[in-house]
Amino acid sequence: MLSIGIDVSKGKSTVCGMKPGGEIVYTPFEVQHTREGMSELVSLLHNSGEEVRVVLESTGSYHCPVVAALLENGIFVSVVNSLRMKRFCSQSINHGIGGFFLGVIWLIVDLFMCSYAMTQVVQNQSGADELKKYKELLDDGVITESEFLEKKEQLLKSL
Repeated sequence: MLSIGIDVSKGKSTVCGMKPGGEIVYTPFEVQHTREGMSELVSLLHNSGEEVRVVLESTGSYHCPVVAALLENGIFVSVVNSLRMKRFCSQSINHGIGGFFLGVIWLIVDLFMCSYAMTQVVQNQSGADELKKYKELLDDGVITESEFLEKKEQLLKSL
């Protein structure tokens, strides 16, 4: 088994990996939160030949593109929200079964927010990709400047 730890920040993550017993397989390296960066990370993990388990901390919505890329490619991911876990443990201990259910509700809300943020990231990326394609068509002389500007305005309104 290969344990992967990911420290997520805005636009990029630091990734490292080790096997049980502490053998370091991947010294820390950075991955950009782009399609290319996520694709390279997924390929690296799939090509390891090991069962992969990824753990990362919930970071607002910054972790969502990473989680989405890994899950879409069948890689196990555990997202830990330190604050929610602290609340969950505290309420479970102090308030018994009611605290337990409140903790579960907090975790569900966190997952919902991550799902919403991932949808927004995908929509924004696909709109930007489409605009890039129209720019290439303009540069190649396939469409006119006015057609490009019209499409650009439509796409920017939809973002």
